[in-house]
Amino acid sequence: MTEILNMITDALINSVDWIAVLIVIFGGLIAKYRFCDWKWNNALKTLIVSTAAISLYVLILMYSGNYNKSDAPKFFFGYLTATALYPLIVKPLENLIKKTANYWSNKR
Repeated sequence: MTEILNMITDALINSVDWIAVLIVIFGGLIAKYRFCDWKWNNALKTLIVSTAAISLYVLILMYSGNYNKSDAPKFFFGYLTATALYPLIVKPLENLIKKTANYWSNKR
């Protein structure tokens, strides 16, 4: 049973481009705080900024010769992973940072 679980975990970890996950997460944070004057919701802003950033990342990979067409699904699964991780990990971490910053700014 552990071998099967290890195989599934390895397959999931290897089918995601983790740099793309970080790009999407940071793209979402940039879209949320930098483009706050846009009238669109945060999900659409994240999609636009992340797509632009991932496209730039893919162009850099193509230019350097490190891109394979078989890597395309990794970027898609990276985007899905990042959007799934955001409410589970990034949002609580963001709230913790805000609370800590508010605590120290009120302490003065």
